[in-house]
Amino acid sequence: MDNKFMDVNADKSRFSINQDVSSYLKYAKESRDQQAMMGDSSHYRSFAIIPDIISLEIYTNHGLNLHESEFMSNKEDVAKLKRIIKSEYPDLLTSNISRARG
Repeated sequence: MDNKFMDVNADKSRFSINQDVSSYLKYAKESRDQQAMMGDSSHYRSFAIIPDIISLEIYTNHGLNLHESEFMSNKEDVAKLKRIIKSEYPDLLTSNISRARG
C-alpha cells in the first residue's frame, strides 16, 4: 500500500512503514535558523515538527499517543515528549532551545 505520505509494506511475516522526513528536517532547520537571525520576541514558540512515522515510533517505544485528543492537556506527557524529542530527535526541534536541557 502506498500513499503520498508513507509507504506501507506487509507480507505474512513482516510489516514495515517508511516515510521520507527530509522536508520536515528542512523545515525545522529553517525555523531554527530564522529564530537565530530574528530573535525570539514572541511569547509563543513552536517546539518541534513531528512526522507521523516519528509519532508512531514514539507511541511504540514510549507509549505516548500524540494523536490522542487530550494529549496536550496532560502536562506530564508533554514534558516527557519534550525530553524524548530533545534526546532522540533533536533535528526536529523548530526552536533554538537548549538541546541538553530537560
